[in-house]
Amino acid sequence: MSTQDRARSVRSMTGYGHADQEHQGWRLGIEIRSVNSRFLDLTIKAPEDVRSLESALRELVQSRLARGKVELRVNLKREQTTGTDQLDNTAMQRFAAVWNQARAAVPNLRDPGLGDVLGWPGVRATENFDAEALRPALLDAAQRAVAALIAAREREGAALAATMADRVGQMRTIAATLKTELPAVLEQTQAKITERMEAALGLVAGRSGAAITADEARERIRQEVVMIGMRIDVAEELDRLQSHCNEVDRLLASGKEAGKRLDFLIQEMHREANTLGSKMVSERFSQASIDLKVLIEQLREQVQNIE
Repeated sequence: MSTQDRARSVRSMTGYGHADQEHQGWRLGIEIRSVNSRFLDLTIKAPEDVRSLESALRELVQSRLARGKVELRVNLKREQTTGTDQLDNTAMQRFAAVWNQARAAVPNLRDPGLGDVLGWPGVRATENFDAEALRPALLDAAQRAVAALIAAREREGAALAATMADRVGQMRTIAATLKTELPAVLEQTQAKITERMEAALGLVAGRSGAAITADEARERIRQEVVMIGMRIDVAEELDRLQSHCNEVDRLLASGKEAGKRLDFLIQEMHREANTLGSKMVSERFSQASIDLKVLIEQLREQVQNIE
């Protein structure tokens, strides 16, 4: 699968969408934005007049998004005057009481304007306001706003997928190269260990008087070196690392929410890279372990943005 095909399956958790709708003299505006979050954290901000429709909006968003800190804001404005607008005296009195209390705490507070008064919840009451009549238009606008948000998240997801594919490709190349070099590195390491142990035991040709013969000592050294070779053999770690790389590619191409699963894979990749660095005494493998950790950390940064 090409990078372009893969990218269409990936969504970022960051994006913005909006939509407007006119209905029976009202202008409805829906704004929705999202940023990173481990789970879906949805906040809806709507005027009191349409608060009864909040559950429908929440259900709509939850059916389309899986992760992200999401804020949906509803803007409601009267486009036409029908002569039914009234001012609620009780609401205005509450506004005056709150403003006077604020003025007592902040003596230099300016006098309120007409916009301040009219913007206070409940001041502008509309006779026979029917929130249910706005439901179809409001949900239609919300659908379009969510679609715009998803499109934005998919566009950013395309960039994330391309970056991740590049890092995974580099990791796969490193693992494949190390797998090819591993037999020679193991042989060299075992040869060095054998030489040092023989030198430490003073095994030289023709030496006599030892508790065991030179051949017996060399056989024991050979057995020990084989055991050491098994302990430092990282073939399994390299195989698992390549398997994890394949799984990342599969998840990016699956078309499903992959963020949480990718989080887990990143942890497993880091574990294999750590083991690779700790088991092998080869400078070449130690440097490769560091290079892999850098790439894995770059992957982790990208995964934090994926839905």
